Amino acid sequence: MNIDIPEEHSSPSPESRMEAFAEMLQEARKGVQWDSLLDELFDDFERFLVDRPSPSDAWVQRLGSDASRYDYYQIVLPQEYTDPYQDDLENIRLLRDKFAGQKRFMAIENFLVTHNHFIFDHGHAAPVCLPRPMVMLESYPESKQVDWDCFLTVFPDGSFLAYNLDRDDEETMGEDIADNLERWTPLLGSLRMLVPAEGRDFGWFNPGDYDE
Repeated sequence: MNIDIPEEHSSPSPESRMEAFAEMLQEARKGVQWDSLLDELFDDFERFLVDRPSPSDAWVQRLGSDASRYDYYQIVLPQEYTDPYQDDLENIRLLRDKFAGQKRFMAIENFLVTHNHFIFDHGHAAPVCLPRPMVMLESYPESKQVDWDCFLTVFPDGSFLAYNLDRDDEETMGEDIADNLERWTPLLGSLRMLVPAEGRDFGWFNPGDYDE
């Protein structure tokens, strides 16, 4: 026997989703035990930029005769917290000052490692371990509500990485998803959930983890 369930009862409201997510986040934060990796990451990046170690054989072989045309000694830093008129070393110093004494900001640690994975992949820095995201959401082609590419990744400390949720083609991060939760909740209910992949989204980042 088929029973028709009214739509308002079969699908939680945006407000209910927001309340459930806020409760889940509150519980996750209570259990967070994570010391910041930022100082170690900044040390690794400064050492790479100053010492300029030889590019890996795999990188040279992949580019062949074009290798000399590319600048190997550059890194990706979050635009929200850097000065476009400063070089990478100066921006690292800006980041050090801004986040001095920070116990955790999982999103920026994830950003720095995953956007500069070649430094670890090529053995220019010791392997590091990143925390597992609490929630990962993304748009998908079959969706009728969200027909553009976007994603949101939230970490157990409440920090987050997001891309194009406001249809501005911008990748953003923040220390507290609660600041944007009410605004984004109607959209988030139309995204699909992803399962974080160890070695790509969290966990140990070692030489050879990435295929280039």
